[in-house]
Amino acid sequence: MNKTLLAAALVALPLAAQAEPEAYALDASHSQILFSYNHLGYSTTWGMFSGFEGDIQFDQEDPANSSVTVSFPVRSMFTGWEGRFEHFMSADFFGAAEDEMVTFTSTSIEVTGDT
Repeated sequence: MNKTLLAAALVALPLAAQAEPEAYALDASHSQILFSYNHLGYSTTWGMFSGFEGDIQFDQEDPANSSVTVSFPVRSMFTGWEGRFEHFMSADFFGAAEDEMVTFTSTSIEVTGDT
């Protein structure tokens, strides 16, 4: 029985040495979700969403093993012009109901440099 316990401990040891990704909650009071788009090459327009929540799972030892999830109400969009907002909420774009949420979940993280 002691040999079985020792073998189990040796197999489990490498798993215990790996750190789990650390969770960070996004702070909506110190963050923004901004977007921009180019309108036919004539102008760049900006907008934002509010009321979001989300988290980042950050793996310092293997950043590519990290992930990001964010959700926000689609009708929280601010564009600065009511006509543009209504166009974005129409069936041409979001077709959004009052309580509809947008959720983004990363499918991969790419490390692009040392920092």
